[in-house]
Amino acid sequence: MAFLEVNKKKLAFLLADGAHEDELKRFFRDSRAQLILKGARMQNLPQGNSDRIKAICERLPRKTDEILRDWFQRNISLSDPMPEEDVYTYLELHFDQNEDIQAGDIKTITRSALIYLFEEKPNQELLSFLRREPGAPSSPAGIEDSEQECSDTASEENSAFLQGAVSDHTSTQPYSHQISELLSAVIANDERSIDNALTPFPSVIRTLVEGLLYIRAGDIGSASKHLEILEPNCPEAEYLKVAMGRARHQRGNSPHPTGVQLRTPQQLSVIPERESYEVIGTYTNESEAGAIFVRPIALKLDDDLYLLTRDDRTLLFPESGDVMTHRSEIRHQPKRRELLHWRVFENENSSGKTHFRLDLELEPIYEITPISVPSSDPDEIRERIKNLASSGQLSSSQQTVFILSDGIALLPPKSVDMTRYDAYEHTWQAWDSIETWLIEGRQYCLNLMSRPASNFDLSTPESYLKRTLKTLEAEQKATLSKVQRRELLELFRASQTSESRPRIERIASALEQVSLENEDLDTILNLLNAREEVRLRVQAMIDSDYATLKSEHSGLQAEIELLKHRRQQLKKEGKDIERSNKEAAEATASLVNEAFSKSINDGITTLANSEIFRMLGGTQRLGAPSPVSPSDTPLVETRTFEGSISLLDAKSRLVTLGLSRRQATILSELCSLVISSGIAFVMKGTRARQYAQVLLRIDCEVSGAVDVPMGLTSGAPLRSALNEISRAERIGILNADLSPFDVYGSRLLDNYYEAALEETVCSQQIILACLGGEMCLPLPHMMRHIAVVVDLDQPWDEGPQALAEVDIESIPLIESLRSRLLEKLTEVKVEYQNQVERALVQALVT
Repeated sequence: MAFLEVNKKKLAFLLADGAHEDELKRFFRDSRAQLILKGARMQNLPQGNSDRIKAICERLPRKTDEILRDWFQRNISLSDPMPEEDVYTYLELHFDQNEDIQAGDIKTITRSALIYLFEEKPNQELLSFLRREPGAPSSPAGIEDSEQECSDTASEENSAFLQGAVSDHTSTQPYSHQISELLSAVIANDERSIDNALTPFPSVIRTLVEGLLYIRAGDIGSASKHLEILEPNCPEAEYLKVAMGRARHQRGNSPHPTGVQLRTPQQLSVIPERESYEVIGTYTNESEAGAIFVRPIALKLDDDLYLLTRDDRTLLFPESGDVMTHRSEIRHQPKRRELLHWRVFENENSSGKTHFRLDLELEPIYEITPISVPSSDPDEIRERIKNLASSGQLSSSQQTVFILSDGIALLPPKSVDMTRYDAYEHTWQAWDSIETWLIEGRQYCLNLMSRPASNFDLSTPESYLKRTLKTLEAEQKATLSKVQRRELLELFRASQTSESRPRIERIASALEQVSLENEDLDTILNLLNAREEVRLRVQAMIDSDYATLKSEHSGLQAEIELLKHRRQQLKKEGKDIERSNKEAAEATASLVNEAFSKSINDGITTLANSEIFRMLGGTQRLGAPSPVSPSDTPLVETRTFEGSISLLDAKSRLVTLGLSRRQATILSELCSLVISSGIAFVMKGTRARQYAQVLLRIDCEVSGAVDVPMGLTSGAPLRSALNEISRAERIGILNADLSPFDVYGSRLLDNYYEAALEETVCSQQIILACLGGEMCLPLPHMMRHIAVVVDLDQPWDEGPQALAEVDIESIPLIESLRSRLLEKLTEVKVEYQNQVERALVQALVT
């Protein structure tokens, strides 16, 4: 089910154009543990941008919505988003009226839509539109819910099928020790060991590895022969093409890294104090007097880039958060949302709100456009770039660097029209290494290396061939014949230079494959067609092939009809099975609840009868303690934890256990506040046990835990267990509601009451973890006077009331504990104080 029940097609459209591939990759990498805890099948992360978008739109359950919203709120930003009403209008025209969005605006529109969608409270009109099917009118809520439920069922079935397919596929792969053996042999460059390690692998893998070894040795010709062995479109062939493309453009044995290095800006933690700053900013406005205003979105310090928030901009560039210059001081007039690279300094004599002015225009920023074609196919590269330029998908304000699939970066000449073929007659520069930055969902290069790795030829073969033919005709004074074709090839090979060699090799290879000229071929075809037996033979072959194809078509039609009928039967059977399973599950749940209730009542009755019979039988005197047999006493286990953990580490562990970052912060701060006030901290819920073992160790060198078993009817076992961990400063009572706490934990209650009445703090801090549910016993009401109880199964972190809205006297805590708690509350960090206060009020008044 997609996020907030948004239509999967619309959400996929927004993610494909509004989020960068690296951002989606980081989402799954950062959130994998949280997604798994919420029930998402993320043991194997999706590979490829399309698989990641499909996973977000179809495979994430509704329980992961908070994780998705939290991550995108923190990581998807846009300094100048399009207004919300404009975004809604563009999307409505696109989906409901099939109007295309201009290529230059689609990135801004979709990214702005993502920002508005992942707000805490998204606009209901926009959300309602995104939930509808494209082109469909508004539907009643019931119909939408029903359609969404069916879609979720199909998605879960598809996920299960894909998971099984992946498991079946991976079972046929070589064992890990065989892969390790191959890697060791390749790294050691031991030919005999490589041959032995390749034995258990299939032939395509052996061919790939041998081809890569030839490339590493510099033998591109042998590698090309291995490429011919492989299937043209198989993955191994693509890997070999990428490696060959990189080898052609690398500078010898240069130690610098090759390929595209994509870096992500960091968050600015400390405001630097400098006389001037190097900023990346977006052009926002121009006044009537010619003043140009730029909003800084990133700060470059040394070799790193840091993102700026609104508060960072205000602190660095008071008072408006912008920098400025005059139209006459810059090289060209920028366009709205264009990125500029400036060094700015503070003008102390400025009278306006903007104090920082342009000091120097730095290197231009290049926008990165990927092209999924290797450098070995220049003709396809030229056509792709020409189509991008013709459709308006390239930036009109900033120069573009094209990244090929094998990591080669191409820079076109300046001031050329890439929609025309003559732009590709010029020399294009190529780099085998380039550093890029991800800024607001787009990929940019801030500076290119001073010397390119090589020059790249993208000219058409026809243009070069025409020039060569003119040279040949001038020398031979004749038209092209068979003999002159050989002379043409010799001329090509004789005139090869390092710059024109790739172009000449392509043309010579094409000419060598031609065995007949066009006029020769036409003459032969006319002669053959004039003979009656040839025409009859051709017609017989056509009739035979037609009959075969018609028979195959009829068979396929019959098979399709059979499969359709079988599909309908399977759908009907699936619905019947689903209905019977649902009825059986409801009946089973009802029987289980009745059985548990009866068992609890019978258990309490049996325990009471046993005690009465034991007293009447004379085994103990009234009022005297009964001897307890070791075999009758439930075992009380204890554990001691050595070493403390920091508050930051505790929050990280709580997030891993399933809480959101916000909930983890509130719970850890609330626990620290309560136990430092001398009050017992109680948590109820299925995961309270795990949370308690994390909270125990926050800033506590020695802590301990006690496991309370079911049926504990005496305080002696607990006192004995507490003596075993007497060194512990903080103690966790786990599963505290499996036995009556007012019986086995009465001494702990007395200690807290005595400390509260004497206005002191207990020497040992207590955290209780309760399971809750029908099999557990309720806590005594008197616990409310010395403890704060948090019910994790309820919305405990979204308290509707603040402390000022509650009658202080209605809080059940003892007065001395209540005063101490309110005093400690003022010491909580300001950014968390309001959230912690509301969670505390929710726990006290519920």
